[in-house]
Amino acid sequence: MKIAYQPSLAALEKSGNKFVELFRHGSLSVELYRPIVLDLQTPHDRDEIYVVASGSGHYECNGKITEFNAGDVLFAPAFAKHRFVGFSDDFATWVFFYGPKGGETNGEVQIKTWDPAFREAFFRLNKAWIEVDYDLEPLDIAVLSNPEEHIIDKGGSILSALIDDEVVGVVGLRPFGDNCLELTKMAVDERWRGRGIGEKLMYAVLDAARESGVDKVVLFSNTNTSATAVRIYHKVGFKEIPLQPGIYQRANIKMEYLL
Repeated sequence: MKIAYQPSLAALEKSGNKFVELFRHGSLSVELYRPIVLDLQTPHDRDEIYVVASGSGHYECNGKITEFNAGDVLFAPAFAKHRFVGFSDDFATWVFFYGPKGGETNGEVQIKTWDPAFREAFFRLNKAWIEVDYDLEPLDIAVLSNPEEHIIDKGGSILSALIDDEVVGVVGLRPFGDNCLELTKMAVDERWRGRGIGEKLMYAVLDAARESGVDKVVLFSNTNTSATAVRIYHKVGFKEIPLQPGIYQRANIKMEYLL
């Protein structure tokens, strides 16, 4: 199999589009891409490799700008904000999409205890899922802005899931009555959902609860807006118990795990 540049460029020009797919096999898709004046592309949900076919310019990815010339190879991880800027009129690049949605990873999921360096991710990940269906309440903002004061200093804990040093998931435990902890503020980055990260966090946080010596863990959730999370809770062994009204506006289910 051979894909030649000039016939591919002719096919691109004939299409009237900025890109044309030339080959597909399994997860691999090969395209030729040629933006005109401005590159207005948006992030993609798979990893991609660019091999510059002609021209020169600058490549911006996640805020980092790199100069490029014909023959250079550039990488854009899934969901990364990237574009070509200040490129020459003859710029064109091969594009290779590959792998699963959400991208591939070089490392395993690591579960780590609280580090102040994770504060921004704790806020961002929780804010993202809450604001899909609700407004952030003043208490949400207080807890997410200062988890040390509202969770750690009160005898609770926060665990973070990391892949290649990036925080991709978080979950907290806070004291909730006698011999009980409440599971709170669990979130997984949308890019990494469906890979078992939430389940890993759940088993890790239950181990942490056992080590603390409490009798049980409870949680409050919503079967409509957080159905996927509720399925994970059931899977790891949480059981539904009666929900007292008025504790959380967002909750329509209460669950318990006996240690």
